[in-house]
Amino acid sequence: MPVEVHGFWDLAPEPCVVGPHAESDSRLEIGAYVVRGYEELMEVREVTPVSDVPLAWRVIAISDIAPPHLQGPALYVLSGDSLTIADAGQARTYVRCREATARGDEP
Repeated sequence: MPVEVHGFWDLAPEPCVVGPHAESDSRLEIGAYVVRGYEELMEVREVTPVSDVPLAWRVIAISDIAPPHLQGPALYVLSGDSLTIADAGQARTYVRCREATARGDEP
């Protein structure tokens, strides 16, 4: 996955914090080769740039839980700290999570 989208994301509009006590069923963790969701792991197979403004990519990832007929490409569109992921069934907009500080500013 493109380095621009690496990190933790949660469904908008609420800001999110990553820390030992932060929990969310809608959180995504995007790494170089995988996208982790709540009880789901998607192995990234192909990433194709689509646009420079806004940054957008066509992503093919294989889910470990979704049936084969529901798996297909998704469009990832990055605009600032918002990431919209659209596939054949839905579009979801996530916000980038920030790290919790030592002050304990987790939700």
